[in-house]
Amino acid sequence: MQKAINKLWAIDDTKQHIGCKKVTFNQAKQLNEQNFGIFFTPNDFDGARKTENLSKINYWYADIDEDTKENQFNLISKLVLYPSCIVETKKGFHLYWKALNPTIDNFEKIEKGIIKKTKSDRACKDVTRLLRCPNFYHCKDPVNKFLIKVIHNSDKAYTEEQMLFHFRLPPEKKLVYSNCNKDLDFYKNPDNWEKVYKLNKISKGGRNNMLKDQVYKSYMQGFRGDDLITHALNLNSKLSEPLPRWEVINMTRGLK
Repeated sequence: MQKAINKLWAIDDTKQHIGCKKVTFNQAKQLNEQNFGIFFTPNDFDGARKTENLSKINYWYADIDEDTKENQFNLISKLVLYPSCIVETKKGFHLYWKALNPTIDNFEKIEKGIIKKTKSDRACKDVTRLLRCPNFYHCKDPVNKFLIKVIHNSDKAYTEEQMLFHFRLPPEKKLVYSNCNKDLDFYKNPDNWEKVYKLNKISKGGRNNMLKDQVYKSYMQGFRGDDLITHALNLNSKLSEPLPRWEVINMTRGLK
């Protein structure tokens, strides 16, 4: 795992500063003390962190942050292909499978299979993903910081064939939502949201995945592009405890 950590980024965990910036190790240590979260990308790039600049896939990964840590770890322990590395985070675990001869063509398919099997964050499937770097603090609560740490590390590596087989996706089911035959003005009207999206049932414990379901439902209803982002942010604003803006925007990525 340590070999993959060669480039670091800093993001303000308190959201007083927007965006992420590339930093050196010494800068990362200083910024972490100032409540910046420190991140790395598990994969390698020539130049900017863009898919077209990808030079090497080192890992497939997952971000598990729902349910209790005990239940999360019980799920992890039952995986046939045990992760090469497990990193403990404040709300859960990041899982890494070291890759043997991987290709970009199958990367997202494998990631989707991992997400299905591990019930992990559905946004965590892009090859350019930033994940929290071990040995730095999670600082969203500055008075209760949490040290990100590696709790399991091995040299075990897996082939694409192994990953595609063990994390294979079930046949896709066509989702049909009632009310989807109405025009967008109906769905944009806040008076209809409780009936259509049932926002009162979105609780703090599962709000991330539950809101993702409603964002996908909005996509199926016909929202696209900026309209989808705006609608998702509007829905989020009605929650008793809204998610951060950037988290909601991330939910719309990949929906075209």
